[in-house]
Amino acid sequence: MNTAAALFLACLMSGVVVPVPEDVPIILAGLGVARGEIAFSTALVAGAGGTLMRDSLAFSLGRFAGPRIEAFARRRFGQRLDRAIGRFETSSPRGQDGLVFLTRFAAGVRGPLYFVAGFLGVSPKRFVALDAFGLAFTTPLCLWVGMRWGEGAVALIQQGLAHQRPVVGALLVLGAAFFGVRRFRKRQTN
Repeated sequence: MNTAAALFLACLMSGVVVPVPEDVPIILAGLGVARGEIAFSTALVAGAGGTLMRDSLAFSLGRFAGPRIEAFARRRFGQRLDRAIGRFETSSPRGQDGLVFLTRFAAGVRGPLYFVAGFLGVSPKRFVALDAFGLAFTTPLCLWVGMRWGEGAVALIQQGLAHQRPVVGALLVLGAAFFGVRRFRKRQTN
């Protein structure tokens, strides 16, 4: 597999299949650009293309699975869900657009927020335009970081990934304990 295809797939799977934001493979691609392994334009198109496709899939899933999830969430969260949806719907279209655009700069929460944007009815054309506009800023920036500070960025990424397992493990244990305690309390009150 060539470098561009690997970058495209890494960005497509990032944050969904692999718990790492697409910024990491794009920064690594920037290091490849600095080393002459891949052209800047190729890395830019592959990184932005894979990311845009991933974001669009999350958005589309929100549009199509939204009604089922809303029924479940309404039973679970009731008035809180209504308030959250009301805030989004009463915000101006510019506010909704700003939310979609600014999410591009929030690593780690993009997929879920794009899912919510689809669920809440943001126009698909508008979503793609805003996400592509945001990618026009973030993708070259990540490539530049990789080109400029690639070796140091790789060391930082490796260090972060080394500590990711214990953090994710601890979060899973805490989550399981939380739901276990809630279930136990429910049984006690019934």
